[in-house]
Amino acid sequence: MTLPFALLMALTAHASEPLMRLSADAVTYRVGATAHLEATVLAPPHESEDDFYIGSTLNGTNLELIQEPNGPGIAAPILAASGNFVWTVQLYLENAKLAASLLDGINSLNFQNAGLQTQIGQTTDPTKLAALQAQLSANNSELAELQAELTHIRHPFGASQSLTFSAQ
Repeated sequence: MTLPFALLMALTAHASEPLMRLSADAVTYRVGATAHLEATVLAPPHESEDDFYIGSTLNGTNLELIQEPNGPGIAAPILAASGNFVWTVQLYLENAKLAASLLDGINSLNFQNAGLQTQIGQTTDPTKLAALQAQLSANNSELAELQAELTHIRHPFGASQSLTFSAQ
């Protein structure tokens, strides 16, 4: 994959600058407690048509962040077991309009699928059931394509950062 020149320059310019600040409301939690995690982007992208997406994992498992425009990414996992936890965060650069369009399509299909699943659970007519299942399958194929395209337009920006905490 070849990155656009402007993206390469942006990656080079930010290579030594901290891009995010990670924080947690504690270093040690009780088992069953909720960890309040926050990832704050320290500077906006250089290009106005670009935006940052914050991806994260907790001990290697995807951890969804809630991110308001121009605000931090926030996660609140419940720590169900004792042990050490590593929250790893990666910043991605994306085209804001294209990402918004793809997310709109993903959200629309998820909404349609929820309705289809409700209808499937209530339908006893085999012909109607087959039609609903075919539509659900088609929606899921389109959903996978949109999610793959969204992943494709997100370019890692800088090094990932990690924060370690524990539950006892």
